[in-house]
Amino acid sequence: MYVCNCNGLREHCVRQAIAAGAETPQQIYAHHGCQAQCGQCQPDMLAMLRQAEGGTFWPTATPTPALASA
Repeated sequence: MYVCNCNGLREHCVRQAIAAGAETPQQIYAHHGCQAQCGQCQPDMLAMLRQAEGGTFWPTATPTPALASA
């Protein structure tokens, strides 16, 4: 899955940068020799960084709560 369409960064690329020590979206871009363009990917990158801090590398999408039955 693409995280950053502008720079062509896929999820595994972002995780690779985080594993190498990136702690901010700017450091993730720098790890791959690029920089922020539109910024729409930064919330996903921040979520991935928070997940890494918690020791999990689960997908960034959060499950939708089940609808209460009527």
